[in-house]
Amino acid sequence: MLGDEAQLYHSLAARLEQTVRIQVHAPREVIEDACHHAWTQLINHGDRVNRDATFSWLATTAIRHAWKLNRRERRELSLEAAADELGELQIPSPSPGPPERLEFREQLGQLAELPERQRRFIWLRAAGLTYVEMAAYTGDTVRTVDRQIVRATERIRELEAGRLRAEQALERGRAHAGRQFDERRRSFEDRGLER
Repeated sequence: MLGDEAQLYHSLAARLEQTVRIQVHAPREVIEDACHHAWTQLINHGDRVNRDATFSWLATTAIRHAWKLNRRERRELSLEAAADELGELQIPSPSPGPPERLEFREQLGQLAELPERQRRFIWLRAAGLTYVEMAAYTGDTVRTVDRQIVRATERIRELEAGRLRAEQALERGRAHAGRQFDERRRSFEDRGLER
């Protein structure tokens, strides 16, 4: 410890806060938190700080921490700030509706058509594992994991494209049947044969 930290605090606190405020453009709370952090660090690590360089050590520590806090504050969106900007927040329903459920079932059906090995890698990827973690878990190389996931993704895309072609063919068939029905009805009407 440096000795009498209370006396040091009374003599340097205002100057430290002013220095940090000049160096870092941030809200008052961030400046105060950064200064508090610097004083805490001084108390915890005071034996490593040169007595003559105490203020510059405090200032450097506080400024760096203020920058860190400022970056974090800009990166994280406050729900209160979002509510103020947007008015009322729309919280999505935790349960999907019927169209989403149908789509999920179709996607699960596509997964069922994959080979077991590829399906396992897709599930591990969906669980949030990295390629390195998947390789360690399965005993495969990272290259093998990458190849299997690429193949599975390509297969899922092929299945999706086939499903879309089938839907389009069904729609064309319905449109064709509708046109035939309209033609027959007009033909009956033209002949004077009404139902």
